[in-house]
Amino acid sequence: MDGNNRHQALPNRSRVVGAIICGSSVTLGAALVAGVRRRSYWAVSLPLLVASLGALSVAFWIGWTLVMTRLPPLEPTLAARQAPRGTRPRSPVPPSAN
Repeated sequence: MDGNNRHQALPNRSRVVGAIICGSSVTLGAALVAGVRRRSYWAVSLPLLVASLGALSVAFWIGWTLVMTRLPPLEPTLAARQAPRGTRPRSPVPPSAN
């Protein structure tokens, strides 16, 4: 087998993970429907708790990423780079005669 055939023969890892996620969601969905049909409080509360905690975890992760991301230092403007130290850059617009 050459490299191309071997690569095509092996299942792609993301497809396997996708199939596991699909199978798990169908199984959990069936368990939820069975629990609701039996009028079980836990059949509704546990999936709702897991979904809420999952959404809050994603929100926390996004916030944490925004807080911890390092930004590159800002480049000084062209006027600030050309002005000598200790002086203010001049405005391109002349002051009004009022």
